[in-house]
Amino acid sequence: MTVLEEMGNVMRAVPSPRSSVREIADWYHAKAQLLEHLAGDLVGEEADTMLDNARTAARHADELLSLV
Repeated sequence: MTVLEEMGNVMRAVPSPRSSVREIADWYHAKAQLLEHLAGDLVGEEADTMLDNARTAARHADELLSLV
């Protein structure tokens, strides 16, 4: 799968207000993975920022899962 395809999948899977906590957490994990892949194509500060965003998304997913 290309990063572009992955991006489309993440965008189409945005949780709805009716989504379960697990579904939302799964989406944040997918978003984190996408951001990590995008960071691989960047360098310097842009890559660092993208990786920070990926870590933030993964942490948020883990926090959500701790509620279940």
